[in-house]
Amino acid sequence: MWIAGRRALRHYAVEPDEYSDNTLVISFPVHAPGQTRRKADVPLREKAELAAQMQHWLSDNQVSCTADSDPETEAGRMPEILAEYETRLKAIAFLPSGRKEYKQPPYEEITKQQYGRMVETLKPLEGELLHEFEDQFCDGAGCQVD
Repeated sequence: MWIAGRRALRHYAVEPDEYSDNTLVISFPVHAPGQTRRKADVPLREKAELAAQMQHWLSDNQVSCTADSDPETEAGRMPEILAEYETRLKAIAFLPSGRKEYKQPPYEEITKQQYGRMVETLKPLEGELLHEFEDQFCDGAGCQVD
């Protein structure tokens, strides 16, 4: 696998973006020890509140938030949530959960077995590899990687 003309980053899964030319998607397996709730257990309003808190306390610009929701129980609440947070969020994307037609969702739940398979070949990102891309030119449209 290749990323912008270079070998894949330490065995992370890299694939062409299904929706954008000249773009790659990298899968990062994440395990959050001690978490008592899954993404599906967090209500849409709470996801919007968390994004608003990050926007206020942690960002000088827009935070990126794709809040998935249960289309059966939460779709009707989107207009009131947008109205409630219109002064606290610059943008938020709503995505119906459980839809299999999304080829590369921004976040997807995986099993312990899938996580184990993904991390067993990974190597730490350290040393020269971390500095390999730091001096590349980036602007709002993307990064130039030689």
